[in-house]
Amino acid sequence: MPPRPTARCCRATLGQPHAPIEAVWVTDDVLSRAFQQYVHATGAKKRAASSAPGPLYHRQRLGRRRMTELNSFQSAGSMPVWALPNAPDMTKWQWQPPKPPSFWPQLPSVDDVAAVDAGIDLLFPDPEAEIQPLVSPETLEPFGLEASSAAVEEEPMLQNLAKLSPALGFKLQALLNDTFPTALVFQEKFKKFAKSLQKEIGDGRIRGPQIFEMYDLGRRALVRVSRALPQVKTSSLFPLLSSVIEGVKAAEHLNPSFLRSSPHHWVVLIKHLARQDATAQSARLFALLMESMPPMCRFKTRGAILNVLCAYFRIWRGSSIHGTPPQGNESEAAQALHLAAMWAGRTDVRLDIVKSDLALKRLEAARTNLRVAQKCHERAQRFISKTAHLMSDDKQLVGYLAEALKTHHPRVHRSLFVIATRLTESRCKNWTRLRYNWLHILARLPNIPQSQFKHLLELFEKRGFAALSQIELGDLLLLHWESKGMVKDLRGTRRFWQKFRGTDDHKALAALALAINAKHSPEDCTAILWSFWDFMHLRVGEKTIAKQMLSLSRTQKISSDFLKRLAWTSGDYTTALMLHDILIKQLGKDHNVWGPAFWEKYVTQHMKRSKHSLVSPVVLVEKLLSSPPPQKTTCHKADNAPQNQTEKLASEQRQITRIKESIKMMAGAPYLTERQKFRHTAAFTKHLANVQGSLTARDLSSLTDVITEALKRGEGGSTERLRWYLGVVLDHLGEEACSQVGMILKRRRQWNRQQLADFKEVKSPVVEQGLASALHRRCYEGPHQGGTWPLWRYHLPKNRQRTKSLKLRNKGDLQIRRLGIHDEQSSETPNGQLFTETGAPPPSDGDAFGALVKGSHRQDIDPLASF
Repeated sequence: MPPRPTARCCRATLGQPHAPIEAVWVTDDVLSRAFQQYVHATGAKKRAASSAPGPLYHRQRLGRRRMTELNSFQSAGSMPVWALPNAPDMTKWQWQPPKPPSFWPQLPSVDDVAAVDAGIDLLFPDPEAEIQPLVSPETLEPFGLEASSAAVEEEPMLQNLAKLSPALGFKLQALLNDTFPTALVFQEKFKKFAKSLQKEIGDGRIRGPQIFEMYDLGRRALVRVSRALPQVKTSSLFPLLSSVIEGVKAAEHLNPSFLRSSPHHWVVLIKHLARQDATAQSARLFALLMESMPPMCRFKTRGAILNVLCAYFRIWRGSSIHGTPPQGNESEAAQALHLAAMWAGRTDVRLDIVKSDLALKRLEAARTNLRVAQKCHERAQRFISKTAHLMSDDKQLVGYLAEALKTHHPRVHRSLFVIATRLTESRCKNWTRLRYNWLHILARLPNIPQSQFKHLLELFEKRGFAALSQIELGDLLLLHWESKGMVKDLRGTRRFWQKFRGTDDHKALAALALAINAKHSPEDCTAILWSFWDFMHLRVGEKTIAKQMLSLSRTQKISSDFLKRLAWTSGDYTTALMLHDILIKQLGKDHNVWGPAFWEKYVTQHMKRSKHSLVSPVVLVEKLLSSPPPQKTTCHKADNAPQNQTEKLASEQRQITRIKESIKMMAGAPYLTERQKFRHTAAFTKHLANVQGSLTARDLSSLTDVITEALKRGEGGSTERLRWYLGVVLDHLGEEACSQVGMILKRRRQWNRQQLADFKEVKSPVVEQGLASALHRRCYEGPHQGGTWPLWRYHLPKNRQRTKSLKLRNKGDLQIRRLGIHDEQSSETPNGQLFTETGAPPPSDGDAFGALVKGSHRQDIDPLASF
C-alpha cells in the first residue's frame, strides 16, 4: 500500500495534533508522489539513489512495478485542492458502484459509420457477380404495398412551410390533397412546384434541414399520386432532384452556412440520385451536389457515393470497346436494343400480374411478382443504357464523376477508392471499359500523386490484348498532368497531338512529347518530360520512344532543342546517343550538333547512375571531345583582344577538363577488355599531353591503374608495356620518379613471379631443420622410416629448439652454425684455428689491428646485422 499522506496535505490537522483521519484531504500531487515512491522505491534490491531529479526510469526495465498511465495529467503535478476556487468537499465522499455500460457516454457518429460500413458489403457483392440493386421499401410504395404512416409527421412540416413561403405551401398542399385526372396534369404541376422550390432554396429563404424536409414532402406527394396513376414512375422524381440540387448550388454561392445539416440528409439525396438513369444530366447533378456538400459530411456519405458509382459501373462492365466507339458497333447496339425491348415487355407482364394479385388481395404473391418485375425493369434499363453507350462516347460522364470526386482525398477517403477499385477488377485479364473509365476518373483527380498513379496503371497488362493502347496511355497521362497543373493548354496540346500522330498508334507517345514541346515553354516542357520518362521507363521502354521518334522524323520537322531536352530528361546516355543520331540523320551532317558542353554536363549528371551500360564510352567520348564546325567570324577590333584571349584560355581549360574526364571514363569502364582500356587510355593521355604540354602524376593516375591492373591481380605484366610506361614517366616526371616507379614495378613483378611459380610448380622446397615453422617436406634418401624423415624433423617444439641453441652456445659454435660453416676442423689443431693447405695463417686483408688482438676477448657481433 502507498504510505500515509504527509502532514502538509492534512488541512484539518493544522493546530490539532489528535484530529480524526476522516478530516484528511489528500491532494492529487501528493497521491501522485506517493504512488511514484511506491513504484520506484523497492525494498530488498534497492540500489543507490540517483542524484538526478525525477523517478529512476532505468529501474522500470529491470522488472519493477509500474502502471501504464491513461492520461498525461495523472503523473503531472496539479494544483492543491484548497487553492481551487470551487474545491469539492472530500469529507462527504462515499463510494458508489460502477455504472453499467448503458450509462456510458456514447459517440454519436459510431452508429452511422457502422451502418455505412455494414451496408457496403450488402450493396457491393463480389466484383465478378452481377451487381443487382436492392429492393427497398421505397420501391414498394408506388404500388400500394406499404401503408403510409407519415401523415402525422406531415402536419408540422406543412405548417413550417406555410410560415416560410405561403405560395410554396399552397402548391405543396394541392399536390398532397388534390386528385389529378391524368399523369400529364400532375407532372406539369409537379414541375412548377420544383421550380418554385429551387428559387426559394437559391434565395436562402429555405435553409439547412428545411431543404430536405421540403424535398421529402415533394417526394411523398409523388408517391401518393403514383398509387392512383401507375403511369407516374419513380423516374419522375428527377425534376425535383434537379431543382433541389440546383437550388443548393445557388445557396452555397450566396452563403455556405445555409447548407448546415446532418449527413443523413445528404445520404438520402445521393441514394435517390443513384436510382435515376445513368445519364449525363444525372452525372452533372451528382457533381454539383458533391461540390456543394459541406466537408464534414463527405466521410459519412461514402456508402451513398459508392451507390452512384455502382450505377455507372453497371453500364461499363460488359463493354470491351477501345477508345471512341467506331462505326462498326451497329450490330452490338441493335442486339442490346432488342434485349432491352424484350426485358421491358417482361416487366409489363409482371406488373399486370401484380395488379391482378392486388385486386384479389394476395399480398404475398404480389410482393414476389413485384420483386421479379423490379429486376426485369433494372435489366431493361441496363440494356437501354448500354445501347446509348454504344452509340455515343462516355467521356462526358467520366468528366462529371471526376468533378464530383475531386474534393475527396485518396488518403482521407481511402475506403471509398479501395472499394471502387476492387469493383473494377476481374479474374480475366482482359481490357474492360469499366477499368479504363475508372482510371480516367482517377487521372483527373488532383490529389493522386504520380507514384500512386503509376501503381494504378498496373491494372492493365504491359503488352498483349489486355494492355492499354498507346493513344489511351497518352490520353491518361495528359489528364494526369492537367490535374497537377503541369499542362497549361489541354485542348491545344490534344489538338497538336492528334495532328502529329493522325490515326497511327505506333507513334502516339513520340507525337505526345512533340505536342507538349509545341504548346509549352522550355521550362514547363522540361518538367513534363521528366514525368513523361518516368512513365515510359515503366510501360514501354526507351527504345520504343527512340523508334517512334525516328519514324516521326520522316514526316515532321523535329527541332534540335526539343531532342536535346528529351535526351537530357531521359537520364540514359544510350537514349541520348540514339536521339542525337536521329538529329544527324535529319540534318544530313555527321558532326556533334549539341556541342561538347552538353555532353560534359550530361556525363557529369547521368554517368554515375548506371553501373553497367551497353554503349561503349568511346562513342560518348567522341561526342565529348569533338567540337562543332567553326562558325564564320568577322574581324575583331583591337579592343576585344584581351577578352578574346580570356575566352580562349577558358575554352582550352574546359577542353583539358573534358579530356581528363574522358580518360577516367575509359579507365573505369567495366565491360572493356584490358587491351581496349590500355589502347584508349594511352591514346587520350597522349592527346592530353599534346594539348596541355605536360603531364602530372595525377594525369598519369588512370594510365597507371590500367598498366598495373594485371600486377594487382597477381599476374605478370608485359615487359614492353612496362618499358613504354617507364619511358612516359621519365619524359614527364623525371629520372627520380622513373627510378622509384621502376623499383616498385620490379618488386611487384618479382613477387608475382614467385607466387605464380609456387602456384604452378608443386615441388619439395628446401626446409631447414632448426626452424619450427618450416613444416615442408625434404628429399630423404636414408634407410629409415620407409624413405621419409622422422617425425621430429617435421615438428620441433620451442623447448627443444631452445635446448639445442643453449647447447650450441655453450660449445661456442653458434656463430659458425648461423654462417652455415661446416665443422671441418683438423684433429691437429685443437684450438679450432683454420689453416690453408700450405699451413700458413690466413691473410689479414690489411687489418693489422684485428690480427694483433686476435686472441683477446671481443664482443660477438652478428654478421647479419646491418649498420
